[in-house]
Amino acid sequence: LITRLLKVPIAVAGIIAIEASVISNFLLNNLWNIKSRDGMHPVLSRFFNYHNRSILGFIANYIILMVGTLEFEMYDIFAHLTGIIVGVFINYSMNAFYAWRDLKYDNDRV
Repeated sequence: LITRLLKVPIAVAGIIAIEASVISNFLLNNLWNIKSRDGMHPVLSRFFNYHNRSILGFIANYIILMVGTLEFEMYDIFAHLTGIIVGVFINYSMNAFYAWRDLKYDNDRV
């Protein structure tokens, strides 16, 4: 959409789209899951923590998008969808290993 309507280059549009998805995912997670927990860190701190855990998925998504479109001449939407799938797997793995483990540890200490 950004590349077609606004004529933004794919390299810039990819970063904007991926960052928008990270922000929207944080906001949804914050409203749905995290907000109800007592004793949580301030929202900005939680955002940076979430963003740091999402960075590997962000990078993988972007690399797949760029390599897919520029090297393999894939349709940009298909390349981005492939990157999203890989990014979701990486983000899920990072959250399973770090974030949810931390929550279990915090609950065990109580």
